[in-house]
Amino acid sequence: MGGSPSALLALFISILILAGCAGAPDPVAVAPQPEAERVVVEPEPETEPEPEVVPEPEPDAEPQTPVVPEPVVTKPIDVPEDLYQQAFEEVEAVINELNRVIASGEFETWTTYLTNRYADYYSHPKVLADLSRQPFLASNNIRLRSLEDYFADVVAPSRARARLDDLIFYTDSLVEAVTEFRGQRVILYLLRKVDGEWKIDTLEKLPAETSSKGSPGAGVERRLS
Repeated sequence: MGGSPSALLALFISILILAGCAGAPDPVAVAPQPEAERVVVEPEPETEPEPEVVPEPEPDAEPQTPVVPEPVVTKPIDVPEDLYQQAFEEVEAVINELNRVIASGEFETWTTYLTNRYADYYSHPKVLADLSRQPFLASNNIRLRSLEDYFADVVAPSRARARLDDLIFYTDSLVEAVTEFRGQRVILYLLRKVDGEWKIDTLEKLPAETSSKGSPGAGVERRLS
């Protein structure tokens, strides 16, 4: 085979390259490795703190109704002239009606002109026993046993012809009705205005009660009322 050396060399190199390609093993397909399963660690949910149990406060004890003491009556007060005149007219009308009721011996009607305190006081056995020892009653052997006895033997003889001459005010709803008798100022009644009506009242305490309350009418003569 003839030819130039350079041509021969090129042919030799070409043969080597082809041989190399023919003898090389076929590439092996490598299966892709599955990715390792990703384990996701989820954080545990934060637990909400249990609400603090606040004990309910114990209910306060119901406030008791305060006991308001009656005002201590110690001395008269001055009132406007128009109040005096109005009260005088009202009380005078009441006394005139009481005169009629007492003169007629209407005990039940008379009791409608009394406050509860007055009726309770002059129904009390000890009060009636003490009154029975008064000279006028004791000298006539009169023994009081009830409010009706008191009406018949004390009120009727002394109040059937009462006349109002003056009023002494201790409050605008508490007055003493005064009459002139033989040159003396004498108390006819202590009157209290209750629900718009004047009623016979007393500041005396029942024997079981104690009080240092002052008594109205200082300097005015008292009679059995």
